[in-house]
Amino acid sequence: MKLGIRMRIDGLMLNAISKQIDTAFDEKDESTLQKSVDEINQLFIDENPNSISELILYYNLGNAYSYLDSLRNHRGISLWFYNNTEHINAIKSYRKCIQVNCSDKKLQNDIFMQSYTNLGNMFSESGRIIYAINSWQKALGIFQNFGMAQGNLGVGLVEYAKTLYDNNHAFLISQKAYTFLKKAIESVDVYKEAKTQFLSYKELLESRFSAESLNDEKHFPNYFEAISQQEMQYRKWVLKNSLFLNPLNDIYYDSFVAHDIIHLPSITTSIYEPPKYHGLFNEIKQQYVSARYMYYLYLKQEDNCGKDFSDKENLLIDTLDYTLYGYKYELLRTSYKNLYSILDKIAFFINEYFELNHTERTISFNTIWYEEKKKNKASIKTKIESLENNPLRGLYYLSKDFYSYDFEYLNVTDEDAQELADLRNCLEHRYVKITQYKNNPAETECYDVFAYQIAIDEFKRKTEKLLHYVREAIIYLSLAVHTSERKNLPTDGKIVPIIMRKI
Repeated sequence: MKLGIRMRIDGLMLNAISKQIDTAFDEKDESTLQKSVDEINQLFIDENPNSISELILYYNLGNAYSYLDSLRNHRGISLWFYNNTEHINAIKSYRKCIQVNCSDKKLQNDIFMQSYTNLGNMFSESGRIIYAINSWQKALGIFQNFGMAQGNLGVGLVEYAKTLYDNNHAFLISQKAYTFLKKAIESVDVYKEAKTQFLSYKELLESRFSAESLNDEKHFPNYFEAISQQEMQYRKWVLKNSLFLNPLNDIYYDSFVAHDIIHLPSITTSIYEPPKYHGLFNEIKQQYVSARYMYYLYLKQEDNCGKDFSDKENLLIDTLDYTLYGYKYELLRTSYKNLYSILDKIAFFINEYFELNHTERTISFNTIWYEEKKKNKASIKTKIESLENNPLRGLYYLSKDFYSYDFEYLNVTDEDAQELADLRNCLEHRYVKITQYKNNPAETECYDVFAYQIAIDEFKRKTEKLLHYVREAIIYLSLAVHTSERKNLPTDGKIVPIIMRKI
C-alpha cells in the first residue's frame, strides 16, 4: 500500500492553482510556475481526477508551461531548440484538455474556447500558422464573438498574408484579417494590452490598403455551375474540410477557391539549370491530390456499402475477428501510404534547396533538421537556424507531430505520433488487419499477434489527420521557398525571365 497524504481535488484547490499560475506569470516568477507544473503533474499521479478536475488541471498545466516558455525561451532562435520542453509540453497539455469529455458542458465549452485560442497562439509563434488559424476558428465555433480569438486570428492572417507570393491572395486574406481585427477591438472581453496590439495591426493594414478597399467585400461567380454533379460533390467536400492546396481555403469556403493553385514562386537559378524544383513539387502535389481523391472514393464506397466487381470470386478465409477486405479498403491503405511518403519527398526537397548536405539514405522528414546524431543528442543544423525563415520553422514544428525511430528521444507534440509511424511502417513492411471493431488482445482469444490491428474508425481518423498535416507541409514548403527567394535576390548580374507554361 502506498503511504502518504492524499489531497482531495476540489474547487478551492483548483482556483488556488489557477491564481498561483497567473500571479507567478505577472511577477515573472519562474520558480513558482515550475512548482505549479510539478504540483499538477503529481496530482495526476496520486489522484484520479474526475472529468471537471481533469479539464481544469490540463488547462492550467498548459498555461503554466506556456508562461514558462515565454519567460525562459525568448522568441526567435530559441524556437529552433530541438527539445523546447516548455513549448512542446504546453501544446500537449492544451491538446489533452480539448480531448476531455467533461460532465459540465458549459464549463467544457468555456475552457475549450480558451484552450483552442491559446493553442492557436502557441502554433502561430512556432510558424504553424495554418494549424493556428484552424484552432482559432474552432474557438469561434464555440462562441463566435470571443474577442481574443477574433483578434489573434486577425493578427495571424496578417502574418500569413505577408508570406504569400500571390498579391491577390494576400489582399483577400488581409480583408478577412481586417474584419476580425475590427470585431476584436470593439469586444468587451479583450484586455487593454491585446486591444492595443490588435489596433496596431488594423492600422498597419490601413497603411497598406485603403479602409474602403478592405471593407469592399468581393463577390465571385459560382464556378460549380459549369461542372458535373459528381465533381461538384467532390470539390464541396474538399472545400468544407479545407483540403485544397490553396491558402485561401484556410479561411474561404466558396467555389472560387476550389482549386489546387499553390506552386513554387519564381526561383532564381544559374543559366542552363533545369527547373528541377518545380518538377519535384509537381510530383509532391500530384501525389497529394491523388491520395486525397482516393480517400474520398473510399468514403463514397463506404456510403454505398457494396463490394467492387474486382472483389468478386476472390477466395478469402474468415479469421473470426471481423476483418474488412475489399477494394475500398485498399483505397484507404494506399491513400495513407502515399500521404506519409510525401513527407520524405519534402525532406529531400529541403535538403537540396537549402543545401543541407545530408546523404540521401539519411534523409527523412524527422531528421532533416539535425546534425548527425551523437549519443542520443541532436542539435539543429547551424545553417537552418541562420535562415530566419518562418514557414521553414513551421515545417520544423510540424515534424514534431511525427515520430522517428532513429531519433526516438526527441519530444513529440502529437500523442498519435508513434502510432502514425507504426501504422505506416506496418503497411509498407508487415501485415495490417483492418477490423470492424477495436479488438483488445487481453479479451480476444483469436487476437492475431502477427498483425497490426486497427479498427476502421481509427484508421479513418488517422488518415484524415494525415491529409491535413501533409497539406500544411506542402503549403509551408512553397512559402519557405518564397521567403528564401525574396531575401536572396541577386544584387548584380542580369536576370532573364523564363516563362514556364502550365500543363
